[in-house]
Amino acid sequence: MSGHNKWSTIKYKKGAADAKRGKLFSRLIKEITMAAKDGGDPGGNPRLRTALAAAKLANMPKDNIDRAIKRGTGEIEGVNYEQLFYEGYTPGGAAVLVEVLTENKNRAASEVRHTFSKFGGNLGEPGSVAWNFTKKGSITFEGTVTEDQAMEVALEAGADDISESGGQVEVHTAIGDLDAVKEAFDKAGLAYSQAEITYVPSSSLELAGRELTSAMKLLDALDDLDDVQKVWSNIDFSDESAQGLMNDWPPPGSGPRADRCSPPPTGSPAGPRHRAGHRGHELRDVFSLRDLEAYGLKVPEGCCLRLRGGCGIRA
Repeated sequence: MSGHNKWSTIKYKKGAADAKRGKLFSRLIKEITMAAKDGGDPGGNPRLRTALAAAKLANMPKDNIDRAIKRGTGEIEGVNYEQLFYEGYTPGGAAVLVEVLTENKNRAASEVRHTFSKFGGNLGEPGSVAWNFTKKGSITFEGTVTEDQAMEVALEAGADDISESGGQVEVHTAIGDLDAVKEAFDKAGLAYSQAEITYVPSSSLELAGRELTSAMKLLDALDDLDDVQKVWSNIDFSDESAQGLMNDWPPPGSGPRADRCSPPPTGSPAGPRHRAGHRGHELRDVFSLRDLEAYGLKVPEGCCLRLRGGCGIRA
């Protein structure tokens, strides 16, 4: 199984995926809009068909889907997105491929470059790692289907290969066979959690210890960027290393963290000095201010909220 999917599974199991549901919808809307530029009929547009299937699995409201299609076809005014790819390396030398959909490529390039630098990676030249990745269809089962069950259907339907790791079964197909394999699983009553176009590495690099933790920080930070759609890597790691990451995810320093503090002293302005002087209760799974609502958290009136990234607000 690809390192990217192992990393995504760890985040999923720790609950971070639920907190980022809004970002998932945003990514799906961008993908639907881009795909619809080649035509609004999913019957003749494989990319749009795949995007719509992903939106259905995510329970995206139909109105959101319809508006995204109309923006792509030009029926209503919308943002003009551009698709870009960035390539680089993690600490430890694993390859990273980043897909971006953005209306401002200068901003996107600056943020991606800064993130690679901040987390100890290196942004490479075009073509530096892309040669190691092959574009394929991917169908994922999250613990509901065994490898043997999936294999029986997948191979008959024309899938390329199948793998299992940590209870997650992943099926790879040629791009043109993805719909047929999905239909075979549907007919067999095997419910998958994800079906998408992905980039699969032809070779992997196993990391462990500090190098693995540092690499995961980079992947997580890239994935959190607003313009980033998907991140792929050829990282591999042992089950023991995966369990270690599960026990402490996100790793310290992987991104913004919210601290909660007591109200400021009477008559004291809650400025930067006051925020810096308070020690708060750590909310490890809050990555941004937007995540607070997802967790049902509220900041009491007069209380300070400080993010590890350096910004702060006062309710």
